Amino acid sequence: MNLEVMFGIVNHLLEKGPAHADELAEEFEISPRSVYRYVDQMSLDGIPVYTQIGRNGGIYIDGKYVLDKTFLTKTEFDYLLNLLNQNPSTISLSIKNKLNLL
Repeated sequence: MNLEVMFGIVNHLLEKGPAHADELAEEFEISPRSVYRYVDQMSLDGIPVYTQIGRNGGIYIDGKYVLDKTFLTKTEFDYLLNLLNQNPSTISLSIKNKLNLL
């Protein structure tokens, strides 16, 4: 699992609300099947992520959820910041700014 992609998906869902797997797959350049693998891993990691089928369905995170400072270990946090520094895109800058608030 790519930590940068997982954090990006979490950030997307928290910031923009529910999304379809195809939408997330396109944004993060992965397959829809991989999106569901990330969703499963997020659930195992304690993030309240849910899927809802149907016309108005999608993948979403409980609206009351806030990332805990202990969500990432110091090593994971430093690694993620290093990855974000190597990729100076708009999304990377946004994620980096939010990480620095933790």
